Amino acid sequence: MILVVDTNIVFAALLKKSTTRRFLLEPISTYCSPIHLKQEILNYEEELKQRIRLSKEEFEELFTLVTEHIIFVSKEDYEKELSVAEKLLQNTDHGDIP
Repeated sequence: MILVVDTNIVFAALLKKSTTRRFLLEPISTYCSPIHLKQEILNYEEELKQRIRLSKEEFEELFTLVTEHIIFVSKEDYEKELSVAEKLLQNTDHGDIP
């Protein structure tokens, strides 16, 4: 089974020890995400470091651990399927479509 991981899942895993973090650290499936997730999370790096009280080095280590089992997919690899995703997710946040 392949599970798509969105930014909210990674945020949750970074913010506290939780089931979400455990699933990402000890994968039970294959995880995929659009490549832009990395930059989206890093845009909030300062806020996250303050909220979880980590140094830059500690945050980078946690970020690496949380994302190391995620296969990051380029837009070119999934853009032909965006219309299908849009239909499936028509009642949700359009930012989640990729």
